[in-house]
Amino acid sequence: MGGVQAAPQFIRLPDGRFILQWVGNGTVQGQEGTNGYFQQLFDANGVKIGREVRVNAMTDGEVKPDFVSVALPGVGWGSIWKSVSDDPAVGGNAYFRTFDMNGTPGQQLRINETENGISEDWRNVFLRNANSIVLWNGKGTQEDQTDDAGIFFRLMDEDGDFIGGETRVNVAVEGREEKLSGVTALSNGGFVVTYRAGSEAFQQAFDRNGAKVGEEFTLISNASITPSARSLADGKWATFWNLPVTAQIRDIYYQVFNADGTADGEAKTVNTTVDGDQIRAATLTMESGGPLIFWQGNGTQEGQEDDHGLFYQRFDAHGRKIGSETRLNTTVDGEQSNLRIFTSYQFNESTSRYVVKHYVTAWTIGDPEAQDPDDLFVQVLDPSGGKIGPEIRFQAVGDFLDTNFAYLPTIGRSVLTWSGKSTRQGHEDDAGIFMQLFDVNGTRIGAEVRVNSSTEGVQSGAMIRVLPNGSFVVAWNGSDGSETGLFMQAFDANGQRVGGEILVNTSKTGAQMGTFLEFTADGTLLVGWEGVGDQPDQQDGNGGLFFQRFKINSAPESIAVSGSIQETAAAGTTAGTLSTVDLDQSDRHTFTLVDAGNAPATHQLFEVSGSTIKLKSGAKLNYEVATSHNLRVKVTDAFGGSHVQDVAVSVTNVREKTPLRKNGTAGNDILFGELGNDTLSGAGGNDRLHGDLGRDRISTGSGKDVVVFDRRPSSSNRDTITDFDPRKDSLYLDNAFFTKLGKKGSLEKPVKLSKTYLEFDAPNDANDYLIYNRKTGVLSYDADGNKAGKAVEIAVFTNKPKLTYADFFVI
Repeated sequence: MGGVQAAPQFIRLPDGRFILQWVGNGTVQGQEGTNGYFQQLFDANGVKIGREVRVNAMTDGEVKPDFVSVALPGVGWGSIWKSVSDDPAVGGNAYFRTFDMNGTPGQQLRINETENGISEDWRNVFLRNANSIVLWNGKGTQEDQTDDAGIFFRLMDEDGDFIGGETRVNVAVEGREEKLSGVTALSNGGFVVTYRAGSEAFQQAFDRNGAKVGEEFTLISNASITPSARSLADGKWATFWNLPVTAQIRDIYYQVFNADGTADGEAKTVNTTVDGDQIRAATLTMESGGPLIFWQGNGTQEGQEDDHGLFYQRFDAHGRKIGSETRLNTTVDGEQSNLRIFTSYQFNESTSRYVVKHYVTAWTIGDPEAQDPDDLFVQVLDPSGGKIGPEIRFQAVGDFLDTNFAYLPTIGRSVLTWSGKSTRQGHEDDAGIFMQLFDVNGTRIGAEVRVNSSTEGVQSGAMIRVLPNGSFVVAWNGSDGSETGLFMQAFDANGQRVGGEILVNTSKTGAQMGTFLEFTADGTLLVGWEGVGDQPDQQDGNGGLFFQRFKINSAPESIAVSGSIQETAAAGTTAGTLSTVDLDQSDRHTFTLVDAGNAPATHQLFEVSGSTIKLKSGAKLNYEVATSHNLRVKVTDAFGGSHVQDVAVSVTNVREKTPLRKNGTAGNDILFGELGNDTLSGAGGNDRLHGDLGRDRISTGSGKDVVVFDRRPSSSNRDTITDFDPRKDSLYLDNAFFTKLGKKGSLEKPVKLSKTYLEFDAPNDANDYLIYNRKTGVLSYDADGNKAGKAVEIAVFTNKPKLTYADFFVI
């Protein structure tokens, strides 16, 4: 705890653990270091694993806070940093070191092969082929790569291994000191580097393997603003720069280049208006792949006039202009400045990629003379650069750069925060944190909302973290009654408060300044800050790093399945839809099949796709064999909270003509025949037997059994009953088909047959509807009760039992 610890960085590991890294002083035995680079591994519950570890193996020099760490799949993680000597003239070095999943360090490797070869600026950029490059300004002494003041790079693969050695970007020209401007990853996996030397601007392209493409290209010999490149389709790119026309007037130019590094046509002006000074403010790439460039300047086009406005020009993916310049701002009073542009994405699950939904542009209007920031203005643009809705004005205070933005990828919404003031009823504050929510289309949702509940003092430094379940948290600095404290407030996806405002820090000695807002795999929120600690076992009076954990996720509680599937269904048919009960109503859920040990598993008949259970290819169902199938399902929410439950998929019967043979058990069974000539055997227990259609053979068995006639009587539907016993068995006839048998009952409460409706051997009068021939054992139904119409045989009893009206019931 000696010295100040600062610039913390959070790294989330796939297994739920996390790492905190920082620069500062180390006093742990064996890990001592002044102005060093340190890390601490934590488990998913925020408990330290092992002790603090110094990342930099060598302790000479000072580690700069612009270090970079990334997770390396299959390896662990890797860290890149720059260390400089106390004497700036000596230069510095960039290093790389990997750590396995247990935090065991690998060998420290110097990225620049020329010792102390890095003089100042350096970058780490990921390409579009899983490789990355580290670039820097400095000197080189390697063979064929020498330069006293040039730009160099080194290529690395996805595992952190070097691809080749140190490579010089620029042509070595004595006395020309190059300064790195930027590097752009191209669509073909290559990259282009832009740089300046005095008033000149240059670029050099490279392929995916780091080999030069074409020659160094001089963009301009009188550049006033550093050039910027944007990737186009087919490996092409466009480079933008400012060119002075006079001492007071500049235009913005662009040049399209082919994948082989040659120019595609001539350089052209971006701005349509050529009167006044145009200063490039920002460039981004639209969802279509075309650049979108913004600038501050003068506009004279009809309907777009402004002496001190903000303008933009759209391009397609091949670098061709789309229309003319457009004025961004609607209000033309004062000077438009301090432009910031935010992009809102939505995750498309079918393509597994993030799609641009809208852009939120924000700026201030100040007095042209005093240049004081005034109110905050916002204009939302669609993915193609078209305006969405009118310009919005908010009351801002203090530093305009105290704004923040986040997008909600599950639903495409976005949220903008700023420090400002408001007179809106219920949201009044002279120096608070405010937010505005936008829907997936970029349309404003409601009015501005004050984030902070406490209005004492000045609120500033808002941080936003969108959580996997679609909600979000805002944390900021404000007065904790003693010094500057750290507060937080959770919101659901609709911008409604979840709970109340929370003071994060317990220590109130000194200022606590928020530094990070992250979450772990199980949905635990981590709020971190730099400050002074006065709590037991957590003291640090020099300035330490602290974090507080908050459990903000509830795991799913149950799983249900709705729907069923027919036994004759084809492969791919939906068998049911899964749902879950989760207190986090906006949470996202993933369903998977697991085995008895809850490990991922497969089922012989079914598979899960999203929340749908489907019949697998080649799988066959048979209702007569199994009326349902059990699956063990695990539901996991966006935070990793889970629940496992056995569910049943119901199979529905499809009546078929194929003769069936169904046997009962020793218990009480219900057996159904279908369309064919089926055989039903009740066996033991008190059974109920339905022959359905066809000439069925029915054996009641030893229990108190019921034979049910619930189909229209016909000669093709006569059943054979082999062992009916009037002492214990019964016959049920459905009133829907045997309409003359009197009052209708039910299976649960059958009605006894009137004795007048049963006649033996032959009908005698008009209400003899059932005729039982005691000699042949044939039971017939006569709808008109006399000999006028022919009776229909419905069953033959092979054992010729002595039936009476007491054996018959109507349902």
